[in-house]
Amino acid sequence: IVFKVVPVEGTAMVNNAPQKRAHEMAAEAVIALTLTGLRRPSDAAGQPAVNQSSCFVETHQVGVCRGPYAKELVRAWHKWDKAHGSENDPVDGLQPSQLYLVIAMADCGRDLEKAAVPGFDQARSLLAQVAMALAVGEEALEFEHRDLHWGNVMVQAAASPTINFRLKGQDIKVDTHGMTAALIDFTASRLRTLTGKLAYCNLSSDPELFEGPKGEVQVSLHPDLPCLFYQHWSTS
Repeated sequence: IVFKVVPVEGTAMVNNAPQKRAHEMAAEAVIALTLTGLRRPSDAAGQPAVNQSSCFVETHQVGVCRGPYAKELVRAWHKWDKAHGSENDPVDGLQPSQLYLVIAMADCGRDLEKAAVPGFDQARSLLAQVAMALAVGEEALEFEHRDLHWGNVMVQAAASPTINFRLKGQDIKVDTHGMTAALIDFTASRLRTLTGKLAYCNLSSDPELFEGPKGEVQVSLHPDLPCLFYQHWSTS
């Protein structure tokens, strides 16, 4: 299990940015749990799901906690930071009364940015899996990831030679060639829940999201997004 721990509602800056409000993170939690529902091959009545994909990370539980990090976790964080270099602020730098949102999810392997892809067949399979997951999510929930770079695609060894999808009631199989993909990190995502309500992050409140190192293709596209959506981030 992997835990995503996000400080919320505090006044201290985190990674040179204000902490998110609880309602902003609530949208991510709703999106993560709703997408987990797409992994199930059948609905609540036991009927085959019309749309299904296992290429969304399985979110087990979402919770809220308050207090300082355990000493064991602090030591583990600094050990990892020393070995690999973290992009985040140290976890022991916040107030003892800090509030956190915690998302518990399945361990999906290694992110595509750092993973070794053996050859063309595996790369083609991973691309097909991601494309099918997006198609299923859009059809079932009007889902848009909105931050789908290769750091948000996790890959690991496949348990079977094929992976199954269902799109509009049609079964589609993709050869895994030994690797499976899973999409993670729905902070910037948007979807319509099964009850018809929209869940999304208002990205206009986080202008720094559209900034970044020059020369990166992903970052070069960010400035165009507010214009494309006319700052109405609930739209599809």
